Amino acid sequence: MFDSFLRDTGAQFVAGLLCTATIAAAGAMRTAWRRRRQRIEQNTALETDE
Repeated sequence: MFDSFLRDTGAQFVAGLLCTATIAAAGAMRTAWRRRRQRIEQNTALETDE
């Protein structure tokens, strides 16, 4: 019984780590895309000013 409890807890822990890593990666990608889009908009705004 205790062995299966450890196995289940370990599986939940690994699943939690994977979920957290996925959320963190998605947040980092969103931030990178937002910065990239802002930089592109600034560059196009500078080009139209000239």
